[in-house]
Amino acid sequence: MNKEYKFEDLIQSFNVLEWTGKVISSMAIKRLGHPYSQKLRGKENYVDCSYLVWWAYKQAGVNIPLVSDKQAKYCFENHFNIDKTELQAGDLIFWKNLSCSCNPCKHWRNIHHVAIYIGNGMIIDTSSKKGKVVKRKIWSENGEKWFIHSYGRPYLNKVR
Repeated sequence: MNKEYKFEDLIQSFNVLEWTGKVISSMAIKRLGHPYSQKLRGKENYVDCSYLVWWAYKQAGVNIPLVSDKQAKYCFENHFNIDKTELQAGDLIFWKNLSCSCNPCKHWRNIHHVAIYIGNGMIIDTSSKKGKVVKRKIWSENGEKWFIHSYGRPYLNKVR
């Protein structure tokens, strides 16, 4: 059975998407400077990349998996992947690690990192070097060790 969409429904869907993405982005921005730790994530203010994403999405009422490769797989399996040209605030960027030390790599498609896109080529993610949540430009798009694998919008399910 095909569902007919009215113009008003489409406008409302767009507004829900835009609003949800902005909520996700603003929640991530609130965590800037919070300490990074994979081991302590979820305790006090500690986060790692995937916990930061999971937490920001949860604040917007969107449930996603807790680990970056599972988040990427969730986007893939539910057709939430998007093209880089479609990026908007709240979308996710997934990186694969081409020099993973586990042999064979146990992460889905070697994905080891995720960030929240906030617009204008900028992301919020965790930096192990800086030991905290940071705001920075999209990095290593064609790097040797890290390579962008995919882009996702798992909050699409809010309007489906």
